[in-house]
Amino acid sequence: MPLNSEGVTIRQDRPEGTPRSVVLRVVEGPDVGLERTLEADGTRLLVGTSPTCPMRLGDRTVSRRHLALDLTFEGLVVRDLGSTNGTRIRGVQVQEALVPPGDAIELGATRVVAFDAQPASAATGPLPDSFGRMVARSLSMRRLFALAERLARSDVAVLVEGDTGTGKERLAEEIHARSARAEMPLVAFDALADDPQAGAAALFGVAPGVQAAIPEGRVGLLEQANGGTLLVDEPADLSPDLQRRLARALTRKEVQRVGSERAIPLDVRVISASRVDLDRAVERGVFREDLFYLLVGARLELPPLRERGEDVPVLVQHFWRAAGRDGDPPSDLVDRFRAQPWLGNVRELENAVARHLATGELDVSARARASFGPPTSPSGAVLSLPGGAFGSAPPADPFAEVLARRLPLASARQEIVTRFEQLYVEQVLREHGGNVTHAAKASGLAHRYFQALKARHRR
Repeated sequence: MPLNSEGVTIRQDRPEGTPRSVVLRVVEGPDVGLERTLEADGTRLLVGTSPTCPMRLGDRTVSRRHLALDLTFEGLVVRDLGSTNGTRIRGVQVQEALVPPGDAIELGATRVVAFDAQPASAATGPLPDSFGRMVARSLSMRRLFALAERLARSDVAVLVEGDTGTGKERLAEEIHARSARAEMPLVAFDALADDPQAGAAALFGVAPGVQAAIPEGRVGLLEQANGGTLLVDEPADLSPDLQRRLARALTRKEVQRVGSERAIPLDVRVISASRVDLDRAVERGVFREDLFYLLVGARLELPPLRERGEDVPVLVQHFWRAAGRDGDPPSDLVDRFRAQPWLGNVRELENAVARHLATGELDVSARARASFGPPTSPSGAVLSLPGGAFGSAPPADPFAEVLARRLPLASARQEIVTRFEQLYVEQVLREHGGNVTHAAKASGLAHRYFQALKARHRR
């Protein structure tokens, strides 16, 4: 819901029809007459004085990256990007607002008005209720599926945004599977997984003889993805050096291995998945503006599950049947699932369904259970799981251990993530008798991602 500068909701009437494109026209200020067209294709239009803003203004009272405009299924959404002088709609300063056609957007001494360029037809056809392995009933997700289908047929770089567990990686996989590159590799790079030096070696590769540990060299992930798709997980976590190198590789369409001057031609589509606001990361100066534009040709935002409760029953049924169960899940169980807040989103729901099927546990919220203690039956008895019990006592608190060592923030965060992943992988494998396929499904991860996680934390 749109908010004003003090976090107060701005209620506005939604437009009756959704335009497929709008024309943004400057009607007051130094740039009177300037126009830009914004399509409803996932592209975000940035407005400001920076040369990299598609709608560049000469108004000195406007910030470099002043605001962002998105044409969504609800209408035109304006988001202030932390500008110095603010953004106003109808004289009210806003952080985010839904702008009806004809209303003026005020930024500095400039007024911009949006006009419908091509109103949507009433007969737009039925919206899909699935996109590969993803299913939904809510209007917001079905509209997102329709847009994702169109983007899949293009070769534009896509940023998939959303909270943890909403299905960003799965959506990226499905976009690749429906693209012209589907027969070529989909390669994932976790920006947080390695320190900058190791990350550079993993992403760009290493020339023979450069590192004693790998005298024969290494093929980097960019090379592995050549002809296909590179999935960059959490690009905001890329170090400044990796940002620079990646921007150079994508701009020049060539990659150089670490320690080599030979350029290797590169043909790769990039899909990024992010839980943070990259616009604000650019505004704060912690993310390169040129790389932002290389990664964000179009964007898809996955809403949290708590905002689309009507999707819970269809998701429960989907996970139920994916686990090989016939018929429908019990209605009282579905009701209990729907009553939960699902702060962990779809991933938490999928894990809860898998846990119920494996143990009969009726405690549908994983957050209700403390720490990583051994799983229990509905009666409270400790379950003896295939492959051995989880342990006679919960492991020591990894947060306390790491905090006591007074590590730098980045190092401490990485160590905690590493320890958590190791504990998680061990537990879910025990719960599924060492079966990687079943463990990956219960974890909400693609098989290859779980396999990579398992290999990374093998003791």
